Amino acid sequence: MKKLLLVLLVVVFAVFAVMFDWFGARDMATNGVEVAKNAVSSLQEAGDTLSHTIEKFDKQIMEKN
Repeated sequence: MKKLLLVLLVVVFAVFAVMFDWFGARDMATNGVEVAKNAVSSLQEAGDTLSHTIEKFDKQIMEKN
């Protein structure tokens, strides 16, 4: 229970830090969101490439049979 309370307090502090821009937290949050967006974009591209490769491979196997 104490660990949960500690985690909750840290989250609330982080929210207030962004809300009131303590310690430049807004800039850090904005940069973190941008990094996350770039990571998601890279994962989407990798997934699309992998899907296309699998589809081509399946198509080649079906043509051989």
